[in-house]
Amino acid sequence: MIWIMFACSMSAPSTLVDELRVMAIQTEPAEVSPMDPDAKLRLLISDPLAQGADIVYWTCTNFGDGCLEAEFYADSLSQWPQTFSREGLLTERSFSLPPAMAGVIATLPEDTIPFRGSILWVLACKPNECSFINDIQQDIIDTELMSAPTSILEDVPFGMASLSFISIPISNRSFEERIQNPELSPLFDEIPMQAPEETLELSFSYDLKAEANEDSLVYGYTTLGGFPETDRTNAQLQEQSGTFLLPWIAPQETGEGEIYIVLENGLGGTGIWFSEAEVRD
Repeated sequence: MIWIMFACSMSAPSTLVDELRVMAIQTEPAEVSPMDPDAKLRLLISDPLAQGADIVYWTCTNFGDGCLEAEFYADSLSQWPQTFSREGLLTERSFSLPPAMAGVIATLPEDTIPFRGSILWVLACKPNECSFINDIQQDIIDTELMSAPTSILEDVPFGMASLSFISIPISNRSFEERIQNPELSPLFDEIPMQAPEETLELSFSYDLKAEANEDSLVYGYTTLGGFPETDRTNAQLQEQSGTFLLPWIAPQETGEGEIYIVLENGLGGTGIWFSEAEVRD
């Protein structure tokens, strides 16, 4: 099946990434067990102004009284949030849940599995602009802020930070039973150099690794030019597997940049693709 996202020659400003932004968060596997020894976290973080970024990530399971993780890590809070400095567009980190979460999951009714009440938060910030990250780097952990992350940005200058999150499916199920990340593959070798204002249809194959649903969505973003406006109607994938086209629209000005494609299977799995792009007369 060929699915065309939008037939239009106008790019939407919302698809242009012109400041520091967390573009995508992916765990591998998509459905994580507290007993996984080799789980991975992949973060796609755009920095079009090349300002650099400090990043912190942590999980919060909040039933109304703050993050349970504050109790799980009470004897060593520094093991809870993890920080690093951005070195490239895509970063892979080791990832684990507190082992005590396995006991919490074991007490839940079967129809609530996988459990979706744990949020993985990611904050990217221009160096020295977020006191929250500076404090963590000095082992000063504010558990109240970690339970209410949106308040972290209240004193941060606009455009200096990006806060994003996903709900992680968690279970004690075998790997074969768990939700998987979708597969996303380009049907071309590389993006050819474009002339200003040209439109290039990017073709991809995909496999959701799940039945298509109303939350099976694909989005295009770029630091150069743009994609047509998207909403849930024209971003939705109708089949479990197939192909689709995304029209990338080059800007009026020449330059170099990046293109990002993010696919969500609607169950908690995420697919990521990115590439460099160039516009030249």
